[in-house]
Amino acid sequence: MRTPGIGLGALLAIGCANSSRSPEVRFVSVPDFVNMDLQYRDPRLFDLTVARQLELGAEIESGGPQAAINPHVGDFVGTVEQGYRGASQVLLEALHAERADFFTVSGDMLYTRWPKTEQLAQGGADAHIRAEADVYYDGWIDSVRDFSGYDHANQQVFTVVGDHEVGDNNWPAEKRALLDVYREVYVAKLGNPSTSREGAYADAPSGMEGRVFAVQRGNLLLVGIDQFAVLDQRRGPIDVHGAQLEWLASTLTRAADDRSIDHIVVLGHAPIARQSEVRIGLSSGLMNDTDEAGELWQLFVRYGVALYLPGEVHAVSVQEAEGVVQVVTGTNLFQPTGADSFVGDEPFDLSGGLASEENYLLIESFGNRLELTLKQIETRIWGFRGTDLDPVNDEPYKDREARVSMEASEVGFVEVGTLTLRTTSAGTSIEEASGLLR
Repeated sequence: MRTPGIGLGALLAIGCANSSRSPEVRFVSVPDFVNMDLQYRDPRLFDLTVARQLELGAEIESGGPQAAINPHVGDFVGTVEQGYRGASQVLLEALHAERADFFTVSGDMLYTRWPKTEQLAQGGADAHIRAEADVYYDGWIDSVRDFSGYDHANQQVFTVVGDHEVGDNNWPAEKRALLDVYREVYVAKLGNPSTSREGAYADAPSGMEGRVFAVQRGNLLLVGIDQFAVLDQRRGPIDVHGAQLEWLASTLTRAADDRSIDHIVVLGHAPIARQSEVRIGLSSGLMNDTDEAGELWQLFVRYGVALYLPGEVHAVSVQEAEGVVQVVTGTNLFQPTGADSFVGDEPFDLSGGLASEENYLLIESFGNRLELTLKQIETRIWGFRGTDLDPVNDEPYKDREARVSMEASEVGFVEVGTLTLRTTSAGTSIEEASGLLR
């Protein structure tokens, strides 16, 4: 970490003293997990037996709860008996096996287009948002806890606001009128408790409790920002402004002088630096309104932020600007490998699954370096276009499923990229890189 007032020799001495073969902190990062409305043990993404498939089909046929939540899942292809496991269950079990200290998601936990676009201005839209949050946020939290072991209630899960948490882009006037409700349910369900009670490194700015945070874990300071805090136009703005920017400067100033902190890692949703170099998958590709020359990134530079972890673009790339490294990761489960069109336009065929993949990033914090490892597994996806099937929400994935073959599941996630970041008084530098993180 760049540390004003501490010379290079002293900084290196501190780093050597704190360095060891075992990391001080380990955490896992999965931006955009899962970027769809997730029910508990969702049959599209979790292990499914033939018996459970028949049970769900009967429930749909009889108009039971499953019919309202997920009415178009009667034609499942992949079951355990047919040699397939649920893709998200396999991922969460892999995160559990990492035995990390905590789990982070840089926004877009759900699809969250509640209600459908044409229904936004109708009466009852706010009640609709709250009702959907009870189903899908609770399903997300419970699934993560039960299958990965990371418990939000015990401050083992840290998330930040993405565009989906505020209704997904764009933001016409009728959606902007509901922003307070979207924020209310996010904070109530997934707001980080360390921002508003004992345990915060710095209290969140007034009115942003639960959405903006700074917490210290070992020698690492984890900071979460909200780039969607000021949405007063159809497309944004997407950036950090005003009181939040002042809070960030104050927090980073304090951390730069804190010898117990070797590394500052910031979570945000939209990439900031070297935007023309950021790979974009099947995504709207939102970027921060300012780039590495803007005030936000220059705060990172000035106060020695080592690493910025965004998502949004459903692709992997690495950028460095003025001694701060940006590592963009995450996937869209329903993005076919090599596809060049949006998922809603992809002609899915129930008789033949398409190849896709999912990944996660492991970050290990040592005294004077961060070691990052990207792990990935191949998935298979089936489904139908179905973009107009949902009468309530704009969620296009009602009749799609993502599976991992038994063979791939037994092998597990494989290493597809590594990155070692070295911190000195001059900032953070890339010491070694391989694979997809090169």
